Amino acid sequence: MKHFLPSTALALMIGLGSLTLGGNAAAANKWDTLQPDRDEIVASLNVVELLKRHHYSKPPLDDARSVIIYDSYIKLLDPARSYFTAADIAEFDKWKTQFDDFLKSGNLDPGFTIYKRYLDRVKQRLDFALAELNKGADKMDFSTKETLLIDRKDAPWLKNQAELDDLWRKRVKDEVLRQKIAGKEPKQIQETLTKRYKNQLARLDQTRAEDIFQAYINTFAQSYDPHTNYLSPDNAENFDINMSLSLEGIGAVLQSDNDQVKIVRLVPAGPAAKTKQVAPADKIIGVAQGNKEMVDVVGWRLDEVVKLIRGPKGSVVRLEVIPASNAPSDQTSKIVAITREAVKLEEQAAKKSVLKLKQDGRDYKLGIIEIPAFYLDFKAYRAGDPEYKSTTRDVKKLLTELQKEKV
Repeated sequence: MKHFLPSTALALMIGLGSLTLGGNAAAANKWDTLQPDRDEIVASLNVVELLKRHHYSKPPLDDARSVIIYDSYIKLLDPARSYFTAADIAEFDKWKTQFDDFLKSGNLDPGFTIYKRYLDRVKQRLDFALAELNKGADKMDFSTKETLLIDRKDAPWLKNQAELDDLWRKRVKDEVLRQKIAGKEPKQIQETLTKRYKNQLARLDQTRAEDIFQAYINTFAQSYDPHTNYLSPDNAENFDINMSLSLEGIGAVLQSDNDQVKIVRLVPAGPAAKTKQVAPADKIIGVAQGNKEMVDVVGWRLDEVVKLIRGPKGSVVRLEVIPASNAPSDQTSKIVAITREAVKLEEQAAKKSVLKLKQDGRDYKLGIIEIPAFYLDFKAYRAGDPEYKSTTRDVKKLLTELQKEKV
């Protein structure tokens, strides 16, 4: 177990998982073999017990809560009712009042079954959208009078695949029309939307058992109140970093750029910035620990690449980088070695400023405190570090400084 916060936010450290339960997919998909592992089953039982004992209102886990969990889970996966069919929902409805029993016994199979059916349906819809586009964006007939319901949260579930096909035909047509109105040519529209749908398909293939487990257990946790959350190991680590305003790494903000990872910005005075060998818009295509073999990370999930790059202070990470300064056709890369350091995320800390202005012939001096985020370094606090970072401590300090400046 990693964290149990007083505000009932839950963060349990568990292992990755892998099962497959029903799905109706015509061909084998990468997620078919995903199933909950033993650690996830134990973690789910721990969450049930923690909420039972420590939630401030201690509501019962019964059939009524089961209905809430079920409805919330379906809404999370398909809020616009544009993937599942009425037959899918009828099949899932048999479990509507049983999720309390499933959770108490550590049975995660129904949660995985529903999620994997969702992945199957999304893939079917994206394949259909690509097939529609392949007929040619310039071949679509916009002279026919048709309507498309955009807000479908209260719409009835569509009966079968034919009705879903009709909905998605209109959706693709609508997206093409929006691009045409924006002044784009048919060829450009075709390329843009094809790339968009293919990227979504690629992201489906990157789904892990941990993703399914987090979605399912977080739905259960949030059925108690909006502020009770389950955090996966990766999200728990990110939570710690955000709360402590400190991490051990290279000091770079990254984002996905198609199959590659792109540097968005460098933390001032951070390890990456100090090397002067990497810059915003550079693409990272490989990561190696110290002198170990370079790992090709093209096509990887962003969070997996970030995990490889982070590491203990003083250790060395080598990055294979394609500089943004290269010509578009020049994919020549270089290797950059960076020694990890403790990086302070000072831009998220409370800060003060003084505003001087004149009104009605009088001079005014106003003190302003900006709080971009709430934070508390739990690790330093528990260790008794007198200089631990927290919003409260920093605001008190800033107030004292502003008082001395006679604002």
